[in-house]
Amino acid sequence: MTAVSLVRLRVKKSANGYERRSSAAGQVQLQVAGVTGDGGKGGFMPIWELKPTDKESEQWRASRYTDTIIVRAASPDKAREFATSRLHKMSKPISGADTPHSPWNQPDLVACRLLKDSRYDEDGPDEILEPKELNDI
Repeated sequence: MTAVSLVRLRVKKSANGYERRSSAAGQVQLQVAGVTGDGGKGGFMPIWELKPTDKESEQWRASRYTDTIIVRAASPDKAREFATSRLHKMSKPISGADTPHSPWNQPDLVACRLLKDSRYDEDGPDEILEPKELNDI
């Protein structure tokens, strides 16, 4: 026979955006809704949608991918940094133009928004969740 323990989890949201989660065992976890995480070590991480807003920019020559991605990361800046680290490619400058830089960390080229109540798991390290195949690049 296997013993099973059930723990009731209480969640309270406060006006300042914090969630207090406590269990019957007295363990408490605080999270700032959508803006904290553990820096890529695993555990709670917000989910971000990074969506290109200006695909006509020459900066897209410095990216391996040019459509919307879903990223698990501690903050919007970390999501942008992670996307840049995975999707950046070297691009030759065009005569008379600036060398392109990754568009993923440029807010005027890529919008970044928090996905609340998404179908994605918030437990884990920094990762591109959609499309999955981008993790193999």
